[in-house]
Amino acid sequence: VRRNGELSLEHIGKLLVANTASNLKVFEEKLAMLNVTPTQIETELHFVSFDKQDIAKLAPRDINCATLLGLWTNGHGELIAAPRSITQAGQATTFGGGIRHVYPTGLDREVPSATNSMRGAGAPEAGHLLIPGSTSSCTAGVSVVLMAQVTPEGNMLILTVSAELAEDPTWRQSPVMRMDSTGKAAEIRLDQPSFPVYPLETQVAIYNGATMLISGGMPLRNGQRMVYVFLTCRLIDPDGKPIQRRDSW
Repeated sequence: VRRNGELSLEHIGKLLVANTASNLKVFEEKLAMLNVTPTQIETELHFVSFDKQDIAKLAPRDINCATLLGLWTNGHGELIAAPRSITQAGQATTFGGGIRHVYPTGLDREVPSATNSMRGAGAPEAGHLLIPGSTSSCTAGVSVVLMAQVTPEGNMLILTVSAELAEDPTWRQSPVMRMDSTGKAAEIRLDQPSFPVYPLETQVAIYNGATMLISGGMPLRNGQRMVYVFLTCRLIDPDGKPIQRRDSW
Protein backbone atom coordinates (compact mmCIF):
# COMPACT_ATOMS: atom_id res chain seq x y z
CA VAL A 1 0.00 0.00 0.00
CA ARG A 2 1.43 3.40 -0.98
CA ARG A 3 0.53 6.47 1.10
CA ASN A 4 2.13 9.91 0.66
CA GLY A 5 5.40 8.60 -0.70
CA GLU A 6 5.66 5.75 1.80
CA LEU A 7 5.38 2.12 0.84
CA SER A 8 4.11 -0.20 3.56
CA LEU A 9 4.49 -3.94 3.10
CA GLU A 10 1.75 -4.87 5.51
CA HIS A 11 1.93 -8.61 5.01
CA ILE A 12 5.54 -8.77 6.30
CA GLY A 13 5.41 -5.91 8.81
CA LYS A 14 8.01 -3.79 6.99
CA LEU A 15 8.04 -0.10 6.19
CA LEU A 16 9.99 1.37 3.28
CA VAL A 17 10.45 5.14 3.31
CA ALA A 18 11.66 7.32 0.44
CA ASN A 19 12.07 11.01 1.18
CA THR A 20 14.63 13.82 1.45
CA ALA A 21 17.68 13.40 3.63
CA SER A 22 16.45 15.94 6.20
CA ASN A 23 13.05 14.27 6.47
CA LEU A 24 14.64 10.85 6.78
CA LYS A 25 16.72 12.11 9.70
CA VAL A 26 13.58 13.31 11.47
CA PHE A 27 11.87 10.01 10.72
CA GLU A 28 14.77 8.00 12.18
CA GLU A 29 14.75 10.12 15.34
CA LYS A 30 11.02 9.54 15.82
CA LEU A 31 11.36 5.85 15.05
CA ALA A 32 14.15 5.54 17.62
CA MET A 33 11.79 6.92 20.27
CA LEU A 34 9.36 4.11 19.55
CA ASN A 35 11.86 1.31 18.99
CA VAL A 36 13.25 1.27 22.53
CA THR A 37 14.89 -1.82 23.99
CA PRO A 38 14.59 -1.97 27.80
CA THR A 39 18.00 -1.13 29.20
CA GLN A 40 19.84 -1.96 32.38
CA ILE A 41 23.13 -0.64 33.71
CA GLU A 42 26.04 -2.95 34.48
CA THR A 43 28.63 -1.47 36.84
CA GLU A 44 32.00 -2.85 37.90
CA LEU A 45 34.40 -1.39 40.45
CA HIS A 46 37.98 -2.67 40.52
CA PHE A 47 40.04 -2.00 43.64
CA VAL A 48 43.66 -2.52 42.58
CA SER A 49 46.77 -2.07 44.72
CA PHE A 50 50.15 -1.04 43.32
CA ASP A 51 53.59 -1.07 44.86
CA LYS A 52 54.41 2.36 46.24
CA GLN A 53 57.75 2.35 44.46
CA ASP A 54 56.10 1.71 41.07
CA ILE A 55 53.83 4.71 41.62
CA ALA A 56 56.77 6.87 42.71
CA LYS A 57 58.47 6.23 39.35
CA LEU A 58 55.60 7.88 37.49
CA ALA A 59 55.39 11.59 36.83
CA PRO A 60 52.27 13.18 38.38
CA ARG A 61 50.72 13.69 34.93
CA ASP A 62 51.19 9.97 34.19
CA ILE A 63 49.13 8.78 37.15
CA ASN A 64 46.02 8.32 35.07
CA CYS A 65 43.63 5.58 34.04
CA ALA A 66 45.54 4.44 30.94
CA THR A 67 48.93 4.26 32.65
CA LEU A 68 47.69 2.44 35.73
CA LEU A 69 45.68 -0.04 33.66
CA GLY A 70 48.88 -0.68 31.71
CA LEU A 71 50.77 -1.39 34.94
CA TRP A 72 48.04 -3.75 36.06
CA THR A 73 47.95 -5.56 32.71
CA ASN A 74 51.73 -6.03 32.88
CA GLY A 75 51.53 -7.70 36.28
CA HIS A 76 52.37 -4.72 38.52
CA GLY A 77 48.94 -4.48 40.15
CA GLU A 78 47.09 -6.74 42.56
CA LEU A 79 43.30 -7.00 42.38
CA ILE A 80 41.80 -6.64 45.87
CA ALA A 81 38.11 -6.70 44.99
CA ALA A 82 35.86 -6.42 41.93
CA PRO A 83 32.23 -5.94 42.98
CA ARG A 84 29.73 -5.95 40.12
CA SER A 85 26.10 -4.90 39.88
CA ILE A 86 23.25 -4.82 37.36
CA THR A 87 20.36 -2.45 37.98
CA GLN A 88 17.81 -0.29 36.23
CA ALA A 89 18.47 3.40 35.75
CA GLY A 90 17.39 5.56 38.67
CA GLN A 91 17.37 2.75 41.20
CA ALA A 92 19.89 2.61 44.03
CA THR A 93 21.72 -0.67 44.48
CA THR A 94 23.88 -1.99 47.32
CA PHE A 95 26.46 -4.66 46.64
CA GLY A 96 29.86 -5.93 47.71
CA GLY A 97 31.19 -8.70 49.91
CA GLY A 98 33.75 -9.76 52.46
CA ILE A 99 34.16 -11.53 55.80
CA ARG A 100 31.95 -10.39 58.68
CA HIS A 101 33.75 -10.33 62.03
CA VAL A 102 31.57 -10.52 65.14
CA TYR A 103 33.12 -9.43 68.43
CA PRO A 104 31.94 -8.75 72.01
CA THR A 105 31.50 -5.16 73.15
CA GLY A 106 30.63 -5.86 76.77
CA LEU A 107 30.34 -8.49 79.48
CA ASP A 108 26.88 -8.29 80.92
CA ARG A 109 26.45 -11.61 82.68
CA GLU A 110 28.39 -13.88 85.00
CA VAL A 111 27.67 -17.58 85.37
CA PRO A 112 29.35 -19.69 88.07
CA SER A 113 31.71 -22.22 86.56
CA ALA A 114 30.87 -25.90 86.66
CA THR A 115 34.00 -26.69 88.72
CA ASN A 116 32.92 -24.23 91.40
CA SER A 117 29.58 -26.01 91.98
CA MET A 118 31.38 -29.27 92.71
CA ARG A 119 33.57 -27.89 95.50
CA GLY A 120 32.87 -28.98 99.08
CA ALA A 121 31.45 -26.75 101.81
CA GLY A 122 33.89 -24.20 103.10
CA ALA A 123 36.07 -24.31 99.99
CA PRO A 124 37.07 -20.91 98.53
CA GLU A 125 34.95 -19.68 95.64
CA ALA A 126 36.34 -20.19 92.17
CA GLY A 127 36.23 -17.51 89.46
CA HIS A 128 33.15 -16.85 87.39
CA LEU A 129 32.69 -17.52 83.69
CA LEU A 130 32.07 -14.25 81.86
CA ILE A 131 29.72 -14.37 78.86
CA PRO A 132 29.47 -11.54 76.32
CA GLY A 133 26.16 -9.80 76.75
CA SER A 134 26.41 -7.65 73.64
CA THR A 135 28.19 -7.93 70.33
CA SER A 136 28.91 -5.85 67.26
CA SER A 137 30.19 -6.67 63.79
CA CYS A 138 32.13 -5.23 60.88
CA THR A 139 32.85 -6.60 57.41
CA ALA A 140 36.36 -6.78 56.04
CA GLY A 141 35.85 -6.31 52.32
CA VAL A 142 34.05 -3.92 50.01
CA SER A 143 30.59 -2.37 50.25
CA VAL A 144 29.12 -0.14 47.55
CA VAL A 145 25.96 1.96 47.28
CA LEU A 146 25.38 3.20 43.74
CA MET A 147 22.81 5.18 41.77
CA ALA A 148 23.05 5.43 37.97
CA GLN A 149 21.19 7.62 35.50
CA VAL A 150 21.28 7.69 31.70
CA THR A 151 21.48 11.04 29.91
CA PRO A 152 18.66 11.85 27.44
CA GLU A 153 21.05 11.28 24.53
CA GLY A 154 21.74 7.78 25.87
CA ASN A 155 25.51 7.89 25.35
CA MET A 156 26.57 8.89 28.89
CA LEU A 157 25.79 7.75 32.41
CA ILE A 158 25.77 9.79 35.61
CA LEU A 159 26.78 7.77 38.66
CA THR A 160 26.68 8.61 42.35
CA VAL A 161 29.00 6.23 44.19
CA SER A 162 29.48 5.62 47.90
CA ALA A 163 32.01 2.87 48.55
CA GLU A 164 34.11 1.59 51.41
CA LEU A 165 37.07 -0.77 51.49
CA ALA A 166 37.91 -2.31 54.88
CA GLU A 167 41.05 -4.36 55.47
CA ASP A 168 41.24 -7.38 57.76
CA PRO A 169 41.23 -6.30 61.41
CA THR A 170 44.09 -6.12 63.85
CA TRP A 171 43.11 -7.12 67.36
CA ARG A 172 43.95 -5.25 70.54
CA GLN A 173 43.05 -5.84 74.16
CA SER A 174 40.72 -3.35 75.81
CA PRO A 175 40.40 -3.37 79.63
CA VAL A 176 36.97 -3.96 81.18
CA MET A 177 36.48 -3.52 84.95
CA ARG A 178 34.37 -6.20 86.67
CA MET A 179 33.67 -7.27 90.23
CA ASP A 180 35.05 -10.67 91.24
CA SER A 181 33.30 -13.12 93.54
CA THR A 182 34.65 -11.36 96.63
CA GLY A 183 33.36 -7.96 95.53
CA LYS A 184 36.76 -6.62 94.54
CA ALA A 185 37.33 -4.79 91.26
CA ALA A 186 39.13 -6.87 88.67
CA GLU A 187 40.40 -5.87 85.25
CA ILE A 188 39.54 -8.16 82.39
CA ARG A 189 40.75 -7.63 78.84
CA LEU A 190 38.52 -8.01 75.80
CA ASP A 191 39.95 -8.50 72.32
CA GLN A 192 38.64 -5.65 70.13
CA PRO A 193 39.24 -5.29 66.37
CA SER A 194 40.58 -2.28 64.51
CA PHE A 195 39.59 -2.06 60.83
CA PRO A 196 41.56 0.21 58.45
CA VAL A 197 38.79 1.74 56.32
CA TYR A 198 39.08 3.62 52.99
CA PRO A 199 35.89 5.53 52.11
CA LEU A 200 34.94 6.89 48.68
CA GLU A 201 32.16 9.38 47.88
CA THR A 202 31.88 10.77 44.35
CA GLN A 203 29.63 11.59 41.40
CA VAL A 204 30.96 11.14 37.88
CA ALA A 205 29.82 11.23 34.24
CA ILE A 206 31.12 8.38 32.10
CA TYR A 207 30.59 7.30 28.51
CA ASN A 208 28.72 4.08 27.90
CA GLY A 209 31.22 1.19 27.93
CA ALA A 210 34.15 3.28 29.19
CA THR A 211 36.52 2.76 32.13
CA MET A 212 37.75 5.62 34.27
CA LEU A 213 39.85 6.17 37.38
CA ILE A 214 37.63 7.55 40.14
CA SER A 215 39.90 7.40 43.21
CA GLY A 216 43.45 6.59 44.13
CA GLY A 217 46.52 6.96 46.24
CA MET A 218 45.04 5.35 49.36
CA PRO A 219 47.90 3.67 51.27
CA LEU A 220 47.23 0.23 52.70
CA ARG A 221 48.06 -0.61 56.30
CA ASN A 222 51.45 -2.05 55.40
CA GLY A 223 52.49 1.30 53.92
CA GLN A 224 54.04 -0.41 50.90
CA ARG A 225 51.06 -0.49 48.55
CA MET A 226 48.50 2.05 47.35
CA VAL A 227 44.93 1.44 46.23
CA TYR A 228 43.30 2.89 43.10
CA VAL A 229 39.68 2.42 42.08
CA PHE A 230 38.53 1.94 38.47
CA LEU A 231 34.92 2.23 37.33
CA THR A 232 33.48 0.51 34.24
CA CYS A 233 29.89 1.16 33.26
CA ARG A 234 27.84 -0.05 30.30
CA LEU A 235 24.27 -0.31 29.09
CA ILE A 236 22.99 -3.85 28.55
CA ASP A 237 19.76 -5.33 27.24
CA PRO A 238 17.63 -7.89 29.14
CA ASP A 239 19.81 -10.67 27.69
CA GLY A 240 22.95 -9.08 29.14
CA LYS A 241 24.31 -7.97 25.77
CA PRO A 242 25.97 -4.52 25.50
CA ILE A 243 23.87 -1.79 23.91
CA GLN A 244 25.59 0.71 21.64
CA ARG A 245 23.92 4.10 21.39
CA ARG A 246 24.76 6.32 18.42
CA ASP A 247 26.01 9.79 19.39
CA SER A 248 24.53 11.37 16.25
CA TRP A 249 22.37 10.44 13.28
